[in-house]
Amino acid sequence: MIERFQISLRNSLALLLQMEPNQQIWSMVVVFLFIILINAASNALYEALNLSIWVTPLVLLVVVFGMVFYGSHRLPQTLQPAPPFTGPQPQPHAGLVIFLSLFNSRGDQQSDELRDRDWRRKDLQKAIDDPNIGWPHIIDRFTHSNMRPAIEAIRHHMKDKTLRHVWLISTADLVSPDGEAIQEGSHHLAPLFARVIKDGFRWDVTFHHVDPQLCVQPYELRDSYQAVEYVFSQAVQQVNLHPEHIIADPTSGRVPMSGGMILACAPRNWTMQYTTTDRDPAQQGPGDTPIPLTLHVDAKDLWLCALQAVQTSVSSLSDTD
Repeated sequence: MIERFQISLRNSLALLLQMEPNQQIWSMVVVFLFIILINAASNALYEALNLSIWVTPLVLLVVVFGMVFYGSHRLPQTLQPAPPFTGPQPQPHAGLVIFLSLFNSRGDQQSDELRDRDWRRKDLQKAIDDPNIGWPHIIDRFTHSNMRPAIEAIRHHMKDKTLRHVWLISTADLVSPDGEAIQEGSHHLAPLFARVIKDGFRWDVTFHHVDPQLCVQPYELRDSYQAVEYVFSQAVQQVNLHPEHIIADPTSGRVPMSGGMILACAPRNWTMQYTTTDRDPAQQGPGDTPIPLTLHVDAKDLWLCALQAVQTSVSSLSDTD
């Protein structure tokens, strides 16, 4: 019954608009509505400008097609997306969202009296489990590691004790197709990271890392996107905060993870920052202290880039044909 109605409607519109009956119904409806719009606009233009009745539709059509021609040929050449840029240091926020990578200390940057081989997560675990725990040694190891940007990000937002909540987005274990473990994820490091910050640095902040939605696959952009979206839209409400009270930092994530965070935050104007790294591969020894900087990504530029990519793809297909 519905199919017969669609066929009748398509045939009627085709006869009315003098189009081929094999056209899609929605395209016929668009043409029909466009004709009605042109008619209404021409009547309004006729009343406003007191032109001849046959001139007004012609003027309106010239204006409409002129705008279409300009938009399709001129705008893609003149509108260029602005690249993301970093601004001044952000104001301290009550909440911080960071990625947690695998722990890797840097023995060549240790204090002379503590210089030793590099540490991994199991070495850190062993040191924390020691009955005679040595926090100065652990903090020295922790500071001279790839955890430094995260530490400095937390330190920055601890000004005036503003920071109260930190969401750690960690990675799951990597396994082969047959289920064999390939590499452990950073979710094993999350409780150790929280312990060092709270008991070692003695910073009073609440860490959130147990929630399964905060554990992502490191090479899945969608996982990170959904984790960040979960924090800003749901997790913040559980601690009586609002999205404008928290800031996201994509520094420590793998490329797909950082991309997921940026794609989640930019269209919604959720605040982001980028923490500069503390090591220059071109130089020997430590670099400057990491500094959090505001990260600006204009959502309109993302859409413009996407549209230009589509235009390029369509143009390449038409050229090959």
